[in-house]
Amino acid sequence: MTELSENIKTSFANIQSIYEQIANLFSDVDDLMQQRGYRNMGRASVEAPFSKSLNYPRWWLVGSASRYYILDTQPEIARSIGIFFLDGQMQPIDPIVLMGVLKGKIDEENEEVDPFWVLWDAWNKELSDHSLVNEHTFKDFKKIQQGKLLAIPLEEIKDHESLEKMVIEPLLEMDWK
Repeated sequence: MTELSENIKTSFANIQSIYEQIANLFSDVDDLMQQRGYRNMGRASVEAPFSKSLNYPRWWLVGSASRYYILDTQPEIARSIGIFFLDGQMQPIDPIVLMGVLKGKIDEENEEVDPFWVLWDAWNKELSDHSLVNEHTFKDFKKIQQGKLLAIPLEEIKDHESLEKMVIEPLLEMDWK
């Protein structure tokens, strides 16, 4: 086997391992949110921007994944968690966990807003410098009336306890007011 073949094989094995670890993290998040009365809006799926176009090979690689949770009593408010490895230009970054609370507008058909992609878009437009912030509040972005974002380095999540303390609790305490 050539060095190139070995490098490609190793790279893809590493990517698969990262994705499996993120799936496990989201599974833990699902359990913790469900314990607090929230349900996942996407069942077992993650939302991630990617492309199949030959013209955009940088977008073939999934550089983020997000999950969204609601309370049945407040379906217009989504609490979201995303893991980001790439920025809006699909350039590698230090991985982050981005949390957000999003209050949606009701559309013309009186249907709930679909918040998917909003976390990615808000992070790339509202926080275009991709800074880690205490909290960043925004209004009238796409179909979101109000929202707030908070980012922390992924490497700070080391175990179940740090996940609860640094992600779940701040997410549930977050309000856009």
